[in-house]
Amino acid sequence: YLGQFSGVILLLDPFSFPENYQRAQDKGVLLSQSDGPERVLGSLTSVLRMSHTVKQNKKIKIPVAVVVSKIDAFFDQLDENHPLRQPSSKLGVFDEAQSRSLHDHMAALVAGWGGDGLLRSLEHNYETFRIFGASALGAEPDYRNGVVNARGRFPHRVAEPFLWLLAERGFLPKAG
Repeated sequence: YLGQFSGVILLLDPFSFPENYQRAQDKGVLLSQSDGPERVLGSLTSVLRMSHTVKQNKKIKIPVAVVVSKIDAFFDQLDENHPLRQPSSKLGVFDEAQSRSLHDHMAALVAGWGGDGLLRSLEHNYETFRIFGASALGAEPDYRNGVVNARGRFPHRVAEPFLWLLAERGFLPKAG
């Protein structure tokens, strides 16, 4: 099916990055034995190269939105005014400048988590990609007990990867 897509959203668990293993254990996060982020991206890249007949020396033209989930689990490491902690833009168009800034901040976090190989692979293999941080809950749950934060669910930046892909395809106007 991936060969038919005009855009891909790749969801990555931040606790699967090497530098976050201990944090996951400390918080009581149950880690699966799944492949790490670089391997997941490598598998996606192989499938896209094969299904779109893209040579190794060429970049894949399909835009890829890389979404790091559970970003709320890392809010304690970010200043209260950090762009990743702020709500989405309220502009009536896709805010390209804000999205680019958030991409740069996410790339810095990913690098700090031991994801340099992932970043290099994206640069080497993809013509267009963007890294996002999102949270389906909007506040960190109690992982150990499987309980959502008492304030409830307030998704944080979950629409941005979709909006970016729509803007990339020309279905949404961009500003900035």
